[in-house]
Amino acid sequence: FVDYGSRVYVPWQLMQGKVLYKDITYLNGPISVYFHALVFKLLGPGILILSGLNILLITVLTYLIYTIFFKIGSHLSGSVTSLTFLTVFAFPQYVVTGNYNFVSPYANELTHGIFLSFLAIYQLTKYLEKQRLADIAVIGAITGLIFLTKQEVFLAEFLSISFCLFIAFKMENLPQKLLVQKFALFTGASMVFPLLFLLYFSAHMPLSQAFLSIITPWIYVANESVRELFFYQKILGIDDPGHNLPRMAFFTLLFLVGFALLFFLNHLLKHKPKHARALAFLVSLVIAGLAFYFGLSWIELPRPLPLFMVILGIFLIYNLKQKFHPRNLIFLCLTLFSFLLMLKMILNVHVYHYGFALALPATLVFIKVILDELPEFSNKISGSCVFFKSICLTLVFLYCIPHIQVSYDHYRKKTFSIGKGLDTIYTYEPYYNPRSQIVRNALEYIEGNTESEATFSAFPYSSMFNYLLRRENPGKLTHYSPVEWKLFGDELVIESIRKNPPSY
Repeated sequence: FVDYGSRVYVPWQLMQGKVLYKDITYLNGPISVYFHALVFKLLGPGILILSGLNILLITVLTYLIYTIFFKIGSHLSGSVTSLTFLTVFAFPQYVVTGNYNFVSPYANELTHGIFLSFLAIYQLTKYLEKQRLADIAVIGAITGLIFLTKQEVFLAEFLSISFCLFIAFKMENLPQKLLVQKFALFTGASMVFPLLFLLYFSAHMPLSQAFLSIITPWIYVANESVRELFFYQKILGIDDPGHNLPRMAFFTLLFLVGFALLFFLNHLLKHKPKHARALAFLVSLVIAGLAFYFGLSWIELPRPLPLFMVILGIFLIYNLKQKFHPRNLIFLCLTLFSFLLMLKMILNVHVYHYGFALALPATLVFIKVILDELPEFSNKISGSCVFFKSICLTLVFLYCIPHIQVSYDHYRKKTFSIGKGLDTIYTYEPYYNPRSQIVRNALEYIEGNTESEATFSAFPYSSMFNYLLRRENPGKLTHYSPVEWKLFGDELVIESIRKNPPSY
């Protein structure tokens, strides 16, 4: 109801003829809201329309994940990473707020950026297979689209893709001139979509203002006063490093000791492959039981992922120096992307809240390692990896179960409807959360006691009220949260209301 409000209100307003950044202040890139405005124009506005579109995106992203991990690993790792994406990341609700998933995300720019990043990595696999210039151009164009989504996703994708393209070009032993031409093609293609938006905005505002509109989201990111907000410090984990760093160290040690023990047990059972799978299942149940008994929280398990990505990245770079293989380059690209994407939550990594997107690639990479790389290592040591691989596979499925359970517990309580038709939202019954009835009453009151053409602003968050009632908020700001006040300052916020005062 809060963040997601602007994800539907802004496209609806753009459909009415308003221009982003000129008529409406927006903190992210323009591509997602203009894409949704086009969808609204073609199919009509509706939250269900966007949900259906996002489910289509989930379908394609599942295919991309399977294909990439199959190419760099095995059928098993491709299948399990795809299923983990669907069960843990695509549809969940782990907290009271229902917009930390790929169906109704708090920021479509984030999920679109993740989707496009996997598409770029998939296209990199195509280039490494056939080394066509067209593939470089496509990778560049996708990178340009990501620039217009969310800043942290672009930085992660651009740095990882650029680095791996550089390695690929160097391994081809190209003349200096051709190497420069290939990078120029990548760079030029990446500028196409930003330039098209620059031309569009320059038709509605001075060129300098249009250019500023394109880079404004990056200026917001650099704003120190926003980074000082406790909310973002908590996400990053720097609010309490004395707690977060020891927790990261503890779970890192837990994983290392656990894997060492599994290697040892696998070695003992190397001559008993028939019993290895059954024993693996029993040991997995014992591990899950001990974790439950000692209160080991599943939400804490991703904490070591940044450290593991660093170790894996160093290992892959070393391997590439020894012997170049396209498979390892794609693996390195995924690892770099995974690590860089987690920088926003580096000391406090989890899969709930922002983690549904930011921790997704790293989790999938980790699963690939324990299903492919570590069993291969175990096989070299013991001549068998049946027990090790079986127990890792079982533990992955056991890890998914509590995520499904938590989501189920939330969704089964959501039977209270707000909105109408394609904009119907199901939320908690009032005895679970009184806000449900308050919001419905507010919507009914506004609709019954104001003129149909009246405008209004609601504080601190207005967008969803305006969208559901199809009433305009005439000011440039759609939110009046602490972030907006920090970014724009008191004078600008108040002036935006004075300049275009609402009816209510």
